[in-house]
Amino acid sequence: MRFPVWRVGVFIAAAVWPLFWLYEALMNSLGPDPGKVLVDRLGLGTLILLLITLS
Repeated sequence: MRFPVWRVGVFIAAAVWPLFWLYEALMNSLGPDPGKVLVDRLGLGTLILLLITLS
């Protein structure tokens, strides 16, 4: 592995945010349409993760 610490950091970042979004969905803090909010955040998170891994 060339950058093992970087890979672990990216993995942790990828795993933490969906868990936080799931917690928000369970606590009903995403508004009247939680599915739309979760899909929007998943798309944004995927874009950010892609940009981080390509940098």
